[in-house]
Amino acid sequence: MRRSLSGAAPDKDPHPMAVLQICIPTFERREHLMNTLAYLDSELQGDLHDFISVRILDNGSGYDIRDAVQSRFPYVQVDVNPENIGAPSSVVRLVREGQTEYVMVLGDDDDYRPGLLSAIRELLVRRQPDYIFLNHRAVWHDGRLALPTQLPPGEINSLLDIFNYTGPCMMFLGANVYRRTKAIEALDCYGDDLAKAHTLPLYLSLYCGHPDNNVVIEPATFIDNIWGRDSYSQVKTRVFAKDVQEELIRSARFGYDPHAIMVAIMCNRVYRPHYDVAPSDWLKAFA
Repeated sequence: MRRSLSGAAPDKDPHPMAVLQICIPTFERREHLMNTLAYLDSELQGDLHDFISVRILDNGSGYDIRDAVQSRFPYVQVDVNPENIGAPSSVVRLVREGQTEYVMVLGDDDDYRPGLLSAIRELLVRRQPDYIFLNHRAVWHDGRLALPTQLPPGEINSLLDIFNYTGPCMMFLGANVYRRTKAIEALDCYGDDLAKAHTLPLYLSLYCGHPDNNVVIEPATFIDNIWGRDSYSQVKTRVFAKDVQEELIRSARFGYDPHAIMVAIMCNRVYRPHYDVAPSDWLKAFA
């Protein structure tokens, strides 16, 4: 029976609640989703199966996703929106509705290495953080390596230092583990346009990963963020030319240094030569 992170007595409920919930929003990507679930299934061995729960939120795909998933992975919770409510609204629903202490939102089309879930569990138990940022690689869908790490050399004083090095890669939602109460607090503070916020991953990271919180940056690389598929394809120009900068300015409201924010805005506007891709290829990452 699972114990809480605080070391309290085991819950007497015969179905004790997991500590971490992995959530996957999806729409019309059955093959990618099933590959991701097969990976998770291979990792969820022993007591990890009790520590971590898995939930799918489908945006009205044109197949019986509940049957497809639960026939192979019966322990996975599957919920289906009657229509496509969009990625930001799906993330908001997944964060708000869960009961676990921590939440992680994975993409259905990225690649994950063995050991990721064990590493996360150890950090949660040992450090009890408010937020974890997971180092990862950026990889083109044809296998070319675009960026081998998200962590700049030298000292990291805040997530803005990572942003200055990697820019829009901070928009990768799957590299974050949130204390759920902290993430809900962030959602409550956002404002009326939350359902349209394509910069929600960046906002949640900056809010939950503020230096005043208990922040853990994991340098090991377990995740490949796959570039060149259809993420942000319809809104990429506005998101990366305008919305990201506005999100950085918003971060001043919860205490980031104004000078660091201005540096981040300037870094977001220029091509970084340490990316192992031509500028034209960089733009294709969000095509």
